[in-house]
Amino acid sequence: MLPSPPLISAPKNHPPNQQNLPPFSISCDLLKFQVIMGVITLENEFPIAVAPSKVFRAYCLEIDTLLPKILPDHIKSCEIIEGNGGPGSIRKITFVEGKELSYAKQKLEAIDEENLTCSFSLIEANVWKDAVEKVTYEHKFVPTPEGGCICKRTSTYYIKGDAAEINNDKINDVYGKKTAGMFKVIESYFLANPDA
Repeated sequence: MLPSPPLISAPKNHPPNQQNLPPFSISCDLLKFQVIMGVITLENEFPIAVAPSKVFRAYCLEIDTLLPKILPDHIKSCEIIEGNGGPGSIRKITFVEGKELSYAKQKLEAIDEENLTCSFSLIEANVWKDAVEKVTYEHKFVPTPEGGCICKRTSTYYIKGDAAEINNDKINDVYGKKTAGMFKVIESYFLANPDA
């Protein structure tokens, strides 16, 4: 079991806590999160028994072709709807019918192939519209001695109002089960197709 990552604070450009109140924090099995002045920041670590370059390629570089192929029961299509695929581009992901999330639009913020890092913002989706302004995800794929990797992800929710929809159970479900499950499917694909 991986050690729990440390809590992190709100982004530097976020206004200070005017009332000098301590931040509210909750610890879960696979994540920790912290709420400060309408911003929820989470850190996750996902172990994957596949080389970081392959996972980075599937998740960050060739998402439009590989993710629908690897996750056909969940993702119907991925397509760039604005830009050339580099930073600033906007991608629309359409999920299969019957899922809670039917579509999502992501804006690629940064990508670094040498250091295996990428970040993007979820700027539109059919869920949490009234609760979340946007969510920014930062990923780093770190190699392990066994030849696999750990995906270290920091997620920052920019909340509207009191964000009653954003609660411990919902966050734990999304970040604990669904994300870990997605990486396990990616892992299984590459283990079954080592030349892919």
